[in-house]
Amino acid sequence: MSHRNAYILLSLVALLWAGNFPASKIGLSELGPLTLTTARAVLVTPVLIALARLLHGPFPTFRRRDYVTFVISWAVLGEPIRWYHAVGATVVIAGVGLTTKR
Repeated sequence: MSHRNAYILLSLVALLWAGNFPASKIGLSELGPLTLTTARAVLVTPVLIALARLLHGPFPTFRRRDYVTFVISWAVLGEPIRWYHAVGATVVIAGVGLTTKR
């Protein structure tokens, strides 16, 4: 990636990040914080998944050690895995997939 492209992407991230504050202020005047956050995640998750698949191909399959990691994390944290953890993990994984180079 050239320096020019890197600066363009960095500027785009800064613009989106800064634009999130006024958008949140407007959204919070109509919706509660939890509803707004949920709506944002529900709307952007399919877009991020589609973009990640378009740019990087299919997602890798889970291996045995991945499941072991989930079980150990659950045992250490002592918190059951619920549906909203899967939604949050999907958003994080899609975001990491879009921002890292293979």
